[in-house]
Amino acid sequence: MSDQMKEINIEKIMEEIREDIKNRGYKDEDIDFENITGNVKAVLGVKTDFSAFELKHAVEGAAGQHKIEYYRMIPKGGLKSFIQRSIRKMVRFMMIPMVDQQNQFNYQMVVCMRQMEAYVNECDSRLEQKDQVIDGLEEEIFQLKNRCEALESQLEGKEAKA
Repeated sequence: MSDQMKEINIEKIMEEIREDIKNRGYKDEDIDFENITGNVKAVLGVKTDFSAFELKHAVEGAAGQHKIEYYRMIPKGGLKSFIQRSIRKMVRFMMIPMVDQQNQFNYQMVVCMRQMEAYVNECDSRLEQKDQVIDGLEEEIFQLKNRCEALESQLEGKEAKA
């Protein structure tokens, strides 16, 4: 088996790759692994950062499309239509329960998404309240520091007189 194996020249392959990169005009600073076309998230348009606006529209879209209809109109006429209708009648006993299960699952997912949206909104409102409390406390700390410095300067003045 080993006498049948061809010897692979790795250096030659690497040199061919380097030459190909050089011919294409790439530079080291051009390579950005975040924007490679093979990035699935970039290709699909999926954003990784959170957007309440996108969440709201995704939930609304899912809520509007969660029900799948089993029965769809097949235009009459021709052999193709006859075969499609016949196949639909033959598999109906299997398909209707599966479609009902899928519809139930889709409905539950919409409910979950609405709960997540409500949770995010609740967290946002809590965060805003906490930010307001923090702003108030920072203002109070600032005033107390100024008062403390004024009292310390008064105390230093009295100690100097005494």
